[in-house]
Amino acid sequence: MLSARSNPSYKKKPYPSYQKYDRVRQVIAEEDVNLVLNTNQKQSIGESVRLAFPWILWQIWKARNKFCFERVIPVSSVVVSTAMDEAVLWLKLHGDLGESSITPQTDHGGASWIVRDSFGKVMFHSRRSFNDITSAVQADLMAVSWSAAAMADLKLRNIMFEFSSAGAAEALESPSLFPSSYYLCYEVFRFIHMIPRSSLQLVPVSCNSTASAIALSVTRDNRWYLCRVTPQLLQLL
Repeated sequence: MLSARSNPSYKKKPYPSYQKYDRVRQVIAEEDVNLVLNTNQKQSIGESVRLAFPWILWQIWKARNKFCFERVIPVSSVVVSTAMDEAVLWLKLHGDLGESSITPQTDHGGASWIVRDSFGKVMFHSRRSFNDITSAVQADLMAVSWSAAAMADLKLRNIMFEFSSAGAAEALESPSLFPSSYYLCYEVFRFIHMIPRSSLQLVPVSCNSTASAIALSVTRDNRWYLCRVTPQLLQLL
């Protein structure tokens, strides 16, 4: 929910052994490896991220090899997102990802955005759904990224993005503390920077009540659209 003003029965197998990744110690400083492995024990990063650490280390190793032998400079956000995608696929396939991370109630989400001019008049609005959502923060970041991409496609300028997700704001403020959302944060900033004189602002939920109502219609009624004419819903709210 976001406003923009012009001014998103298999048998269990053993986890990949960390012994496979001991070779990382040969090319990375000892203190760096210890930092990574110690971070794996932090409860604050969430179960899905802790379980994904073998894949993260493996992607770091692959990125190192590409840099050494192919002279390809790795992008950290791509390394993390690739590792998380592979980890989630493997863990879901073998039933090892807890219900707290992925549940039937959180795998589908809706989002919407509204563009108003400096006088508050609606110029554009749209809504859509997202699948395979693993958390509220992921859904909110996907919504912000999608809306920013839409503003860039519409060639708009002087955009103030107003969103109401405290979780998304925290992730954008400190992306390194949210490894599973790092790539989404990168996408948000990439699209925002494509729009001249744009900014992000956290606002109370009440400020986005109209966008929230439209987003609810996505999950409730399976509706989506991109429209320039103000619909009846916007006139009533």
